[in-house]
Amino acid sequence: MSQWLAEKTSAVLGARTSRRGFLVRSALAGSALAVTPLKYVLRPGTAYAAICGCAGSNCDCGSGCCDGYTEFCCAVNADGTNACPPGTFEAGWWRADGSRFCDGPRYYVDCNAKCGANACSCGCAGGNCDNRRACCNVFRYGQCNTHISCYGAIACRIVTCTPPYETFNCDRTTLWDDSTANHTATCRTLTPPAPVGPIVPGIVAAPFGDRITVSHSGKALDVAGVSMDDGAGVIVWPPNGGVNQKWNIEPLGDGNVRLVAGHSGKVLDVAGASKEDGAGIVQWPWNGGPNQRWKMERLDDGMYRFTAGHSGKVLDVAGLNADDGAPVVQWPWNGGPNQRWRRQTV
Repeated sequence: MSQWLAEKTSAVLGARTSRRGFLVRSALAGSALAVTPLKYVLRPGTAYAAICGCAGSNCDCGSGCCDGYTEFCCAVNADGTNACPPGTFEAGWWRADGSRFCDGPRYYVDCNAKCGANACSCGCAGGNCDNRRACCNVFRYGQCNTHISCYGAIACRIVTCTPPYETFNCDRTTLWDDSTANHTATCRTLTPPAPVGPIVPGIVAAPFGDRITVSHSGKALDVAGVSMDDGAGVIVWPPNGGVNQKWNIEPLGDGNVRLVAGHSGKVLDVAGASKEDGAGIVQWPWNGGPNQRWKMERLDDGMYRFTAGHSGKVLDVAGLNADDGAPVVQWPWNGGPNQRWRRQTV
């Protein structure tokens, strides 16, 4: 009898929900039948009400904490910003149609905990029953930051009317869950960073920057993991439109330029001002040092080379590596295709 009811319940739910919603609700229906079969079968209500766990908190079953979904990041971030909090990363996204909050589709991005980060404990966000849960759902759609394989629970989610592949390090693989279309919260949008340093008269920087791709693989100069951290590594990654692949090239008035990352406002920097062959390239706050000043030269084939002001060495993909995530370093000029870069306005 219980097995028959579980199958019938799953069939009905499967016809009315997305794959993720179906899996969650089927599990709940099965749990309710196993734990409290008479209460679930004989009384009106939902499986949630029958087993009502509320993330281990003593909340009323009608509370936001008990609906099974994860809270928005602005309720988790102290300043209310609509952005992944420290210790997390954008791990995947889905689309919801029919939202009253966007003129078109609405998009949701899961912020999963990083492995090795501070413990992410399951509970009502902020300890408030009116908030949805945080750090309870261990799930990943997986279209964002695919170079990060290890992940933890979803700490919170971002909501936006802009496709995530335009603003985050995500691909265009689309998944849907229309049941979330009208979930909302009062979030403060994360504004782009202000320009750093002086603006050279007569030079207008592209509002979103340029894409810089290397000749041998066609992959783009990229700040790994869309990190905002000082010293975050610079790699090459397939072009995806992410703001961590967009660079404002700003003339400095001395024949050099600086390359400013579109997502962080930090600049391309040879780590530690090292003059060694193979020294890593990172992002770092602007300080005017010669290891942040690059001579940008157009070559006969229309490509560019970028030479570090302090060492005379050039921007290079280590070892002609064509893999996703290959590190970018400085190296003496040899004319190789891994030292030749294309500039594209995007």
